[in-house]
Amino acid sequence: MKYQTTQAQKQKQKQIYAKQQIQELRLLEMGSDELSSLVELELENNPFLEMDDNYFKGDPDFDLILNYIQQEETLTDVLMSQLRIGDYEDERLIEALILLLDSNGYLNMTLDEICRLLNSDVKTAERALADLRSFEPYGIGAFNLKDCLILQLIHSDNIYADLAIEIVEQELELLAENKLKQLAVKLKEELDDVVKAVALIRSLDPKPGARYASMSPPIEPDVIIKHNDEGLCVELKDRAVYHLQISTICLDDEDENVKAVRKKYVLDAQQLISGITRRCSTLLNVMAQILIIQEAYFLHQGDLKPMSLKMLSNALNLNESTISRCIKDKTLQFDGQFMEIKQHGSSDYPFQYYYDNLELFDFHCIEWHWHREFEFLYVESGQVTCGIGEKQIILSEGEAIFINSKILHRFYASSGGIIPNFVCMPEFIAPENSLIYKKYILPIISSNIYFRCFQTDELWQTKIIQTMIKIMKIQENEKIRELATLALMQDLWLTFYENVKLSDKGDVQTVDEVAQKRIQLIMQYIHENYNHNLSLDEISSHIGISKSTALNLFHRFLHTTPVNYLIGYRLQAASWLLKNTNKKVKTIAYESGFHNVDYFCRLFKKRYHLTPSEYRCTCLKLLSADPSLQTHK
Repeated sequence: MKYQTTQAQKQKQKQIYAKQQIQELRLLEMGSDELSSLVELELENNPFLEMDDNYFKGDPDFDLILNYIQQEETLTDVLMSQLRIGDYEDERLIEALILLLDSNGYLNMTLDEICRLLNSDVKTAERALADLRSFEPYGIGAFNLKDCLILQLIHSDNIYADLAIEIVEQELELLAENKLKQLAVKLKEELDDVVKAVALIRSLDPKPGARYASMSPPIEPDVIIKHNDEGLCVELKDRAVYHLQISTICLDDEDENVKAVRKKYVLDAQQLISGITRRCSTLLNVMAQILIIQEAYFLHQGDLKPMSLKMLSNALNLNESTISRCIKDKTLQFDGQFMEIKQHGSSDYPFQYYYDNLELFDFHCIEWHWHREFEFLYVESGQVTCGIGEKQIILSEGEAIFINSKILHRFYASSGGIIPNFVCMPEFIAPENSLIYKKYILPIISSNIYFRCFQTDELWQTKIIQTMIKIMKIQENEKIRELATLALMQDLWLTFYENVKLSDKGDVQTVDEVAQKRIQLIMQYIHENYNHNLSLDEISSHIGISKSTALNLFHRFLHTTPVNYLIGYRLQAASWLLKNTNKKVKTIAYESGFHNVDYFCRLFKKRYHLTPSEYRCTCLKLLSADPSLQTHK
C-alpha cells in the first residue's frame, strides 16, 4: 500500500514537472508584449500573485500600468481579404497594386509608371486596376480626388449620381466655390436637383483609405544593449513582469476546500514566477554571449561575425532548441540606434561625392540601400524616381532631395538620369559633443523628417540647390576641396535649419519607421549571408517575424518577395565579379550562392539578356573604350 502511494506521488510529481516544463518553454518563446499580457491576466485571476511594491519605490517615472496597443485592421488587410475570396485573372498584379496604395487609398503614380514598375503591359495593368477599384471601400485605387469621387458615384444607387458625376467631371471648380446657381445654369439643370447632387458629392469620402490603421504598433524591444563605464551591457526591457511575488493573504486553513484552492493558486503563482525567472536568466545569458561574439559590430569597429545556434549552444551549454526558442520573436535595441551597413568617405573625412549616371547601372537603377550618412542628391538631367520607404517621388531636372540618416531608398530612371550626389556624416559639420551639433544638427537627424524635396519655386530652396551645385563643383579643386566643402556644407545646413519646420507635422515627409527597420534587418541579413543556403523560414525568423509578415514587408517596400530579392542580390554580386575580376564563371556562381552553374547561367541570361561570358565581354569593351564609365556606388 505504501509502495502504491509512493508511485502515485511520483506520477503526480512527474505531471507537475512536465506541466512546468511546458510552461517554461512557452514563456521562453514569448515576446515582451505577449508576456506582459499574460502577467496582467494572471494578476487579475490569481489572488495569491502580486507585484513587489518595494521594487518601484523612488521611481516616479515608472508607469506600473501595462498599456497595450491593439492592432487595428489595416487597409491592406481589408483589400487582401477581398482579393482572397474572389476569382481574379491578375491576382498577383492586383496584390502589387494594393501594396502601392498610400494611406488614403490613392495611387500616387501614372499608369505608365505602374506598368514600368510592375513590368506589365497597359492592357493587363488596366484590367487589374479595374478589379481593384471594384473593392470596398469604393474610391480605392484612384489617381486623384476627382477620380476618387467618380469611383464612389459610379457605385452609388442615388438618383442624382449621374448629375453628380457630371458636376465632378466638368465643374469641380464651381463646386469648390459653392456657386450652385452658376452650376445649374451652366448644366441646364433645376437648382433643386443641383443642390441634391452637390449634397451627394459632399457625403462622399475624399480619403477612403484613411479610416483604416496605417501604422504598425511600435516595436517594444525585449533586450537593450547600453554603454556603461565598463563598456557594453545587456538589460531586459520590461522590469515589472520580472518582479512578481506570492501574496501574504491568509485564508482559514481549517476549511479543507479553501486549503485546496489556496494550494492550487499558490502552486500556479510559484510556477509562473519560476518560469519567468528562468526566462529572464536564459535570455540574458544568450544575449550576453551574442554581445561577446559581436562586440566589434556594436562598437562600430567591425562587421557581423558568422554565428550559429551550435556555436551558442557549445558556449552556454544549452540545447540548440532552447536557444532557438529564446531568440524567437525577440527584438533588440542598441542605444535607440539602428546599425548601418556601409560607411562612405573615411574616418578623418566623412564626406563622399558621387557623379552617377543611371544609364551605367544595371536596369538604370541604384538598388535599395541605406547608410548612416545623410544624403543630398541633385538631378542634373533626366527624370528620376526616388523610392523612399513606401513612397515614390519623381524628381525632374534641376530639382533636388535631402534623405536623412538610415532611411531606405532607391533611384531609378527609365532613360537618362545624371544624379550627382554627396553623402555626409553629421559629425563632418561639427563634432558630436559640440554645442553646434547638439543645437543645430541633432534636432534634424533625429526628427521625423525622413526626406525633403527642393524645387526652384521658393527662394530658400533655390539657395539650397545652388549651394549643392557649388559643393559638387568644388570637388574638382584638389587644393582647397576639403576646407571649401566643409564651409559650404555648413552654409547649406544653416539654410536648411532656418527654413525646415521641425514642429509642423504637415510640413514633414515621413515613412513607416517600424516597418522600415524590420525590412532593413532582413535585407542586411540577406546581404551578409547571400552566398549561403537561405530559406524564407530562416530569413523571417532572423528578426522574429512570421513568413507572411516578411512577404508583406517586401511587397510594401521592395515590390518583390524575399526569395526573389535574394536571387536578385546574388545575381548583382555575380555581375560585379564578372566586371571586376578574372575569376571563372563556375567560381563566380559558387561564390554568389549558386551551387548549380547551369541554373545560374539561365537566371543570369533571363535577367541581363546576356550569358555571363557575353556580359563580361560587353562590360570590358565599354570600360576599355571609356574608363570613366566605372561606377562607384
